Amino acid sequence: MLDCNGRQQSMIETRSNKDGQWTERTYWNMENELSARETDHPVTDEQQRTSFDEAGVVNLAWTYRQGQVISFWETDDGQGKFGDLFFDNKDIGDRDTYQFRTNHCDRSRVHYEYVDAGKRHVKSAEWKDEDGN
Repeated sequence: MLDCNGRQQSMIETRSNKDGQWTERTYWNMENELSARETDHPVTDEQQRTSFDEAGVVNLAWTYRQGQVISFWETDDGQGKFGDLFFDNKDIGDRDTYQFRTNHCDRSRVHYEYVDAGKRHVKSAEWKDEDGN
């Protein structure tokens, strides 16, 4: 990744399956230290992410399978972590947002209505909380 002046700030190594879908991403900082690793298993519909602090200690880990957060852990230091927010775009045009916080995970959904069949032009968007309200 580059900063606004074109200087490299970090590196992402991506591995893909024979269909071209990414299956593993590894993030390295400029000191060549591992900062995060995420995997996507298309057959099992499971994603995993692990983030590390500057000392190489795990500070965030989660597993998401078939539309549900299966496990989550984060250090209790009150700081945001790389990977503590992610989105799941549903086939129906909705988007679930997951925000991990120490001791819990908040989920919200935005339901989109579209003007066109190609779902390019949004007619309306409605935010709903985890309970659908």
